Amino acid sequence: MQNSFKTLALILALSIFSLTAFAGKSGNVAAVQIVKDADARFGLVNKVSGEFIISPQYDYIGKFDSDGYAVYNVEGFFGIITADGNEITTAKYDKINEFYDGFAMVVKDGKYGFINEAGEEIIPTKFDFATDFYGGSAELELNGETLMVYDDEEFDF
Repeated sequence: MQNSFKTLALILALSIFSLTAFAGKSGNVAAVQIVKDADARFGLVNKVSGEFIISPQYDYIGKFDSDGYAVYNVEGFFGIITADGNEITTAKYDKINEFYDGFAMVVKDGKYGFINEAGEEIIPTKFDFATDFYGGSAELELNGETLMVYDDEEFDF
């Protein structure tokens, strides 16, 4: 009981950011709140139980998308977490876009690639430019040459 009171008191001391209520592929976002502690570290709290899903440890957590994924930041690098608190990628990218057609464009050391919703880098970060997947396809550029890729094919790069 005393631990529950301490947890509740800590939660009340945190700055709480409201999220839109919906359930995504990667957890029930309706039951999750992004919190920020006095040291400006971000974490996740279960709205129902009041318990931490992820204690405040990130420099930033963005808004969850409709599938339950959010970008987080640690020391200037980005990764993706789920509403369940699972890190599907470590914080190793310079930039991560939202998922479109099941893929998110990532940038590392100025090079573009893509990850899937499991966090696997299915197109390596070696391209000079890329567009997000839209309508099942994306463009990649390498050494001035443009290449079209489609979401229904196997990638062999």
